[in-house]
Amino acid sequence: AQGGDVAEATAAFMDIAAAYEVLSDPDRRESYDYYLAHPEEQMYNQFRFYQAKYRPKTDVRAVVAGLLVVASALQLKLGRDAYWRRVRASPEFAARVQAAMRKKWDDDADADGARRPDAERAALAAMAEAGLLAPPRGLDT
Repeated sequence: AQGGDVAEATAAFMDIAAAYEVLSDPDRRESYDYYLAHPEEQMYNQFRFYQAKYRPKTDVRAVVAGLLVVASALQLKLGRDAYWRRVRASPEFAARVQAAMRKKWDDDADADGARRPDAERAALAAMAEAGLLAPPRGLDT
C-alpha cells in the first residue's frame, strides 16, 4: 500500500513541478493563458508554447559579437604561427641567428670565457631591434 502512495506522490509532484515551470516564466504563462482563451487554435498554441520554451536566452547580437572576437583572435594566432614557421624554416634566418649568436656570445663572454645562457634570446632581441624579424603588418601587436 505504501508503494502506491509513493508512486501517486511522485506523479503529483511531477504535475506540480511542470505547472510551476510553465506559470513561473512570463512568456510561457502568456502562451498558456492564450491557450486557455483560444483552445480552437491548437497549432498556433503549440507554436507559441515552443517559441516561448526554446527561445534563446542570450541576445543574438552578443553571440555574433563574441563569435567575431573569437574568430579574429584565432585568425591572428594562426597568422602569427604561419609567419614564424616560414621565418624559422628559411636558411637566411638560421644563418642570421647563428651569426648574431656568435657575435653576442663573443661580446658577452665572461672573463673566463663562459657564455651567457640567454645568448640566443638576446640575439633574437637584437635582430628584432634591427628589423630583421619584423612580422608583417597587422601581426605586430
